[in-house]
Amino acid sequence: MTPRSLRKAIANTLFNAEIVVLESKRDEVEEISITLEEYPYTETLHIICNTSPGCLYLGNTCLNLFNFKDYSIKLKHWCTKNILLYGSSNIAAGNAGRKFIQKLYQITGSNLAVYSQLSTDEMNWHCDYSLGNINPDLNILPFVKKNTLVYYTAIDY
Repeated sequence: MTPRSLRKAIANTLFNAEIVVLESKRDEVEEISITLEEYPYTETLHIICNTSPGCLYLGNTCLNLFNFKDYSIKLKHWCTKNILLYGSSNIAAGNAGRKFIQKLYQITGSNLAVYSQLSTDEMNWHCDYSLGNINPDLNILPFVKKNTLVYYTAIDY
């Protein structure tokens, strides 16, 4: 699935959501923080990006355990009820992955779920790990509630 076809599939599926494509011209963590300020009633934040254990690749920004402290102030502003992370591999895998997710959970105060393994034929995600009181029905479905914000960066398969 190409990034363009994925964005089209997301747009068709999430008709109640605001879809934001990260601009890689600036720091993407900051861009998410600024956009969340513009949409203060966001309940669920979906982030679709490349991942590896303990690392989110948000365009040109790589958020990981080594630079987490540098972003902690910005991440504190991600005040949404739920954050769902979708990636090309399980970000929560191994000790580094679990530690990263636990830090993100602690600093944002949001319920967190990690999804991976997008089928190339359909929007089929597998929940690998979750923290907090996450509703399993929040993953990308045809009927997404209002006040949902989706971030998208190119995913290579």
